[in-house]
Amino acid sequence: MNKKGRRMIPFSWLIRILTVYVGYLFVSNSYESFIYGLSQTILSILQFPIDQNELRLLIEEFPSKIMVVTSHTSVYDFVIGFCVYQIYFRKQYHVQILMKRSFENYVSPLLKWIDSRFRILRVEEGKHGMVKEIVEQLKYQDHYLIGLAPEGTRQCTSTLRKGFHYISKDLKLPILYLGIDYDQKKIVFEPLYDSKEEWTETEKWFQETCKKYPPLFPDQCYWTREEYLEFKNE
Repeated sequence: MNKKGRRMIPFSWLIRILTVYVGYLFVSNSYESFIYGLSQTILSILQFPIDQNELRLLIEEFPSKIMVVTSHTSVYDFVIGFCVYQIYFRKQYHVQILMKRSFENYVSPLLKWIDSRFRILRVEEGKHGMVKEIVEQLKYQDHYLIGLAPEGTRQCTSTLRKGFHYISKDLKLPILYLGIDYDQKKIVFEPLYDSKEEWTETEKWFQETCKKYPPLFPDQCYWTREEYLEFKNE
């Protein structure tokens, strides 16, 4: 594990790149080539691999609807997840993203403008019945993926939100863990997880899988924090 964590380019630079590509969009006849090129450019600048054939082969075996989860310590997790979707998943899946209202207010208008295949499912803090509401909205739909971060925050927390387990269980969605390794600059698709088990088994699965992939800020992830602090103090 890197003692100082991985340095990333300032987020404002990504906004500038997006601005350049918006100009390209106006002279391009293909929206798909535009968004594909944008996603490749961003991953390349962040020094992640831009097109892995083994990941494409895995997706060919995926069912028509899945849930995608990952750890979340920075906005770059969302940016990389967006790029991974555009490169690997867009042709097969629409996206349903669970997002807190405070963040949704800023992101939703931008996503609707960039890609109409994105839909944000607003998560209201403290509201009861959210799982049932989401299940009702999606139970007759197909060819979609749900993207979320079970921690529900970028801050260090030992508590996972149980909603993802019950949503996947009720909708019979296998769960894909998107491994983003900021030390080795790798993107990995973990084997699909079946959430038929009890919550404690799903919780353990997420925690153990999370430990495999150092986040951008490992001190903000409860399951990598201890190892990171010990390594940093050596």
